Amino acid sequence: MRTISKKIIVMLLLITASSIVYSQKKHQKEVTFTVAMDCESCKQKIEQHIAFEKGVKDMEVSVEKQQVYINYDSRKTNEDKLIEAFRKINYEAIISNSKKTDEKEK
Repeated sequence: MRTISKKIIVMLLLITASSIVYSQKKHQKEVTFTVAMDCESCKQKIEQHIAFEKGVKDMEVSVEKQQVYINYDSRKTNEDKLIEAFRKINYEAIISNSKKTDEKEK
């Protein structure tokens, strides 16, 4: 009887955990900005400032492509706020593409 109770509790915990993860993914979006940058110093400045903006979950900066990819939580920030964050460190960011994270996985 105890093993059945334990199994039921474990299953309920797994279901709860998976629903939490799903709800978090539902609010994740990604955007790629084109940003004029010339050197590693520019890259470091962007990484040091933009990565710590509210809601930013992941970020990749490419000097060669002059692009910044950002995965973010749409409940905490949005593209306009991210553009403003670039503006604060004297960079102009133009949206190259934008979509929800789960759209990419389909």
